[in-house]
Amino acid sequence: MANNSRHIKTKHKGVFYRESVSRTLRGKPDRCYSIWYQDAQGKGHWKRIGWASEGVTPESALLERMEICRDVGRGLPIADAESFTVGDAVEHYMRMAKAEKKTSADKARAHYDKHLGPLLHALPLVAVTSTMLTEITGRLLDHLSEQSVVHLVAFARRAVYRAIRDQRYRGTNPFSSRRESAYRMPAVDSARERFFTPEEATTLLATLQRSSRPLYAMSLLSLRTGLRVTEIFGLTGQSLSPATGFINFTDKQHKRARVHADGDIFEMLAEFVGAPGELLFPTADGRRQRRVSSTFSRTVERLGLNAGITDDRQRITFHTWRHTFASWLAQSGQVTLQELMGLMRHKTLSMTLRYAHLIPSQQREKLSIVGQALANASNN
Repeated sequence: MANNSRHIKTKHKGVFYRESVSRTLRGKPDRCYSIWYQDAQGKGHWKRIGWASEGVTPESALLERMEICRDVGRGLPIADAESFTVGDAVEHYMRMAKAEKKTSADKARAHYDKHLGPLLHALPLVAVTSTMLTEITGRLLDHLSEQSVVHLVAFARRAVYRAIRDQRYRGTNPFSSRRESAYRMPAVDSARERFFTPEEATTLLATLQRSSRPLYAMSLLSLRTGLRVTEIFGLTGQSLSPATGFINFTDKQHKRARVHADGDIFEMLAEFVGAPGELLFPTADGRRQRRVSSTFSRTVERLGLNAGITDDRQRITFHTWRHTFASWLAQSGQVTLQELMGLMRHKTLSMTLRYAHLIPSQQREKLSIVGQALANASNN
């Protein structure tokens, strides 16, 4: 923590810092930045912004002060950062989620109440440090999976960002794990490893075709094109271009993209085309779907495809269709990794390399040429 010395002024108006007697950053004492401002009645206030080791700079503190002064001028209330707790942020987030009918937040809140809430709910946000979060993460990992802990921290992070956005709290988000932040979320190895055999795929598709035509169509579409289910949910009749052979859609980065599809896929999808702009696979009330129908998981269980499997990476989900699309292409020996990267729309080659082991041995041997060249250079 910072020592008891007076605030040291920076070159920026109203921005000060204190040097720590115990924390260091790049060999020098860590600095805790604070700002001073006056409210509408002319009363002065100090506000702690955060540590340099947590990404706070004199410039970011200045921007914070400018925003507060601007709000004071507009007569807007300024939250008391010193007493605003993690729980305050969570409660505000849940009120907003309820007003916006985001029912998915209820499950995340229940998980938070059970595991993270008892540790942080009553704690002021300014008191939450990266060291504290790292220690708490380690304790949670003793009895929770990496993915569960990531979901917990992500929920708290969303809550704080919402409080900041809605001007309920002004300060840094201690749950942030951006590059400049000191806190790091636990690494998660959740990549799907299992893909369908042709026999499994054929059986599941045939069963879905009898029980749910939309699920069958979405499944076959994902298997044949590699489309993600969230991308499929957004498709409309206007997304289809049979003349050019492309399906246009919005990807997970919210950018326009397209994939090639064969004629029989367009014929299958024609059954679901309604009025211009209507979704191909809407909910019963015409809205965009948010999750895959439970009919899919029930069908998978009924066929025994997940029987006895406890590792999530080996369990069948709707995403297995996309994973199978890539795996079968890699196994064919007719697609290079670079081509597969394009077909999967991966941003980096490292994302595609997980399929390298499926490439036929002759091509795998070619991949070792670069590694052998590096080894030879090291030995010279």
